[in-house]
Amino acid sequence: MIPQFVRDLNIGNRLGLGFAVLLLLSLAVVAIGITRLNAVAGATRDLLKEPLATERLVSDWNRNISAGVRRTSAIARSSDTSLGTFSPRIRPPRRRTPANCSRRSAR
Repeated sequence: MIPQFVRDLNIGNRLGLGFAVLLLLSLAVVAIGITRLNAVAGATRDLLKEPLATERLVSDWNRNISAGVRRTSAIARSSDTSLGTFSPRIRPPRRRTPANCSRRSAR
């Protein structure tokens, strides 16, 4: 079963030949594994492309809405009268005077 040329080799050369065969087989398995992993990575990328884009759009939308709410709240709470011209629908709060406070408590 073992070819004659292998039987004619001394033990060191036979061991070296066996190691070389195992090394080649290992490299073949690694190459096949890498190509398969690249295929799986590509499929995963394609699968997540649309949901990831949607998630990023929703995240940007949420960030913009939150910034607008903070900005509008800051304008509404501000006592700066020049902001009233910036946004006419938002009136600056009235200054508290004893007359205003007593009217509120009477309600």
